[in-house]
Amino acid sequence: MIALDDIGSGYTSLSDLYSYPIDLVKVERDIVLNAETRRGKMLLDGLVRLAHSMNIMVLCEGVETEAQKQTVHSAECDLVQGYYYSRVLPLKEAEKFLREKKR
Repeated sequence: MIALDDIGSGYTSLSDLYSYPIDLVKVERDIVLNAETRRGKMLLDGLVRLAHSMNIMVLCEGVETEAQKQTVHSAECDLVQGYYYSRVLPLKEAEKFLREKKR
C-alpha cells in the first residue's frame, strides 16, 4: 500500500495523486480542525470526493472531539485517527487496547 501523508500541507502536491500509484491519502490535522468553518468543510469534502473519484482511500488525522468525528464521518472519510479514540500507545499497550476493543 502506498500512502500520501499530510495532503493539504507543505510538501504534498495534488499532482502526486496522478504521478504515483497512491492507495491512501492522509488528510492533515489542520484541515480537520478548520472543517468547523463553512469553507473548511467544503475543502475537506472536496478532498475526500477527489480522492474517492480516483479510487483512493482517505484517512483523516487529528480527530479529538465528537464534533470532529461527526464532521469527518459526514465527509465520508474511510479511516479516522486521533486522540478522540486513544493517545499514542507503546506496542504492548496498543496490542492490549486492540484486543479489548475486539470484544
